[in-house]
Amino acid sequence: MKEAFPEYNNHYDINQAKNKIIDFELFLKKSQEKLEDFTECVNIAEEKNEIDKKQYIELIEGFNNYEKSNMLIYADGNKNSLIFADPSNNDLYEKINKLKTEMINPFISIRDFLQEETLDIEAMFKAITKFYNLLETEKELKLKLENLEEDIKREQKGEFNIFKSFFKAKEEIIKETEKEKELTQQKILDINEIIKIAGYHLENKIDSFKKEKTKNIINI
Repeated sequence: MKEAFPEYNNHYDINQAKNKIIDFELFLKKSQEKLEDFTECVNIAEEKNEIDKKQYIELIEGFNNYEKSNMLIYADGNKNSLIFADPSNNDLYEKINKLKTEMINPFISIRDFLQEETLDIEAMFKAITKFYNLLETEKELKLKLENLEEDIKREQKGEFNIFKSFFKAKEEIIKETEKEKELTQQKILDINEIIKIAGYHLENKIDSFKKEKTKNIINI
């Protein structure tokens, strides 16, 4: 782990990261709620915009058909008196047709942006959960160590687990418990190092996450 993360500092204060991660997690929870509400609004706006686009196209087609079926008769067949049918206005109809194909619903981009935001927040939640899992593992190991130390005290006083003492000699039982204690102590040291590395990188990621988000919102 240390070779993989050479910038890791042995003297890093993990408590600093814990407080920062807890605060950021609370922020993410509130942010997630706001995103859900905002996404709902954008979905409604996107749907309405699509309806507006469809109505616009129908409106243009309606004017065009109205000229062909009604206005052409009123104008006694003189196309120069019309708008869409006027040969000199061919470019107008082409522009309108082109506009129909180029009409973009801006809310689709915002919706996609919000989906990315939601996924990013979920990813940060997963990273924080992994960090908390490490802390919980450390807590369990420390509790196990306390229990082993109590077991050794009892065994040294001659108080043995009946099941264990039935199959093994007292000296062997004490030796095994002491060995398990040493292994647990080493596991605690290892998990503590991993927690420091994970906390260090998660803290840095929170800072870069904030910078990235403030930059992205300007673009969108």
